[in-house]
Amino acid sequence: MKYYAVLLSCFLSLTTLQRTAAEPLPVLLSATWCPVCAVAKEFLQEQGEPFEVLDIESSQEGRRLFARSHALGPPVLYVGGEFYPGFDPSTWQRVLRKHTQQSDYQMSKILRTEIVAAIP
Repeated sequence: MKYYAVLLSCFLSLTTLQRTAAEPLPVLLSATWCPVCAVAKEFLQEQGEPFEVLDIESSQEGRRLFARSHALGPPVLYVGGEFYPGFDPSTWQRVLRKHTQQSDYQMSKILRTEIVAAIP
C-alpha cells in the first residue's frame, strides 16, 4: 500500500508539470496582417497541443526569432530548434507529432526517476 501512495504522489506531482519542463513549446511566428497566419493558428489549435504565438512586429523575441529563420514572410513554425517557414499542414503535423513523442518520452524519464528516487 505504501508503494501505491508513492506512485500516486509521483503521478500527481508530474501532472502539475507543464510540458515545457521537458521541451519548450512550439512557437508560431505570426503577424496581425497575415491571413495565412490566422489559418495556421487555427490549424495548431485543432491539433490540441499547446503552443505559443509571437508577433513578429510587436514582440522583440518574435522579431529576433523571425530574423534567425531567414524566412521571407510569416507564418513560421519554430519547434525543437528548427524553423519551418510557410504554412504546410502535412509538414507541421509531422513535426508536431515528433515533438509530442519526444516530450512524452522526456516526461516518462522524469517519472521513472521520481519513482526510483521515492522507493526506500
